[in-house]
Amino acid sequence: MSFSEDIVKQAWRRSGERCECRRTTCGHMGRCNKSLLWNSRGKESEGGWEAHHINAHGSDSLSNCEILCQSCHKKTGSYGGESMEDAGWIIVIVLLLACFVGYLGYTGRVVDGGCPGYECAKTLIPAPHEDKAIELSGKGPTIFAGTVHPKVRITNPNNEPALFKVTFFCENRHTSTSQYLNPVEIWLQPGTSAEIEGDFKVGAKENWACTYSVEASQINSCELQQI
Repeated sequence: MSFSEDIVKQAWRRSGERCECRRTTCGHMGRCNKSLLWNSRGKESEGGWEAHHINAHGSDSLSNCEILCQSCHKKTGSYGGESMEDAGWIIVIVLLLACFVGYLGYTGRVVDGGCPGYECAKTLIPAPHEDKAIELSGKGPTIFAGTVHPKVRITNPNNEPALFKVTFFCENRHTSTSQYLNPVEIWLQPGTSAEIEGDFKVGAKENWACTYSVEASQINSCELQQI
């Protein structure tokens, strides 16, 4: 059972030419990210790598393919033909994670998982994002002053959870005043979307308009540090 050349090339592009391993049993927290060389597939030299089946009994599809450096590849349960699943490693990993890392929530905060006094010092890297304006201009309430809500839709096109920070810049065209609204941060699962709103106060029937900016990032690594 092996991957087609097309599948390997797609996985290689997705990896960004870096090891995709996230197994804590390989001695690193978060993603390995070791730099790889395309021409070093199957080699033990610097930049050596291999296309690995995530599920040893799964298909030869892109979703079951990950790019691993030789060091991480050798530490997988299926390296050499033996499955990690059969050895019960999944239970062991879950127990270790419960103690040393805890549960990493969508806010990026490490919740106490049995090791109080520690927190996760995470490193973030930029991530792709998709955004679409829904409502960025209009008029204030008919009679009294009130709050209007500029709105955009954010989508996570990545294969991993991502943190999105949306900042609105709004102007009251009646009074010629403007301000930056408080940034809104949200974690999104892969392939999911969310509508983000801001709060901007205007007078009755006053014209308003907003622009916005989006910052997207993913966790590159997470190391425990004592609080």
